[in-house]
Amino acid sequence: MEKFVRVLASVATLLAMGLVWLGAPAPSRADPLVLKLPDATVQATSFDYQRGNMLITGIPSTGLVVGTVLETYYQANMSNILGTNNLPIPGLGLNATYELTQVARFTEVVTSITE
Repeated sequence: MEKFVRVLASVATLLAMGLVWLGAPAPSRADPLVLKLPDATVQATSFDYQRGNMLITGIPSTGLVVGTVLETYYQANMSNILGTNNLPIPGLGLNATYELTQVARFTEVVTSITE
């Protein structure tokens, strides 16, 4: 169980670092991203996601061993689109008439175990 908790802690650390390696770099303030949404076209500089869900599969009942492959799946809904002033853009139908979702899947391989 302790090894399982360590794996969850390492995955949670990656998620806390912002999943930088899963997506494209954020646009700079000088170059906002133009989004064509169902109810408006907006210039966004970043996204604000709600808490997400994570599922890790591949953990054997006998415990982790070197070579074990773990698959992690992650999902979160976007709560706000932030404008060029870094504040939420009001008046969008986000989470009322439509939803934007972030999803990710990544694979981890156990390369060593310390006790």
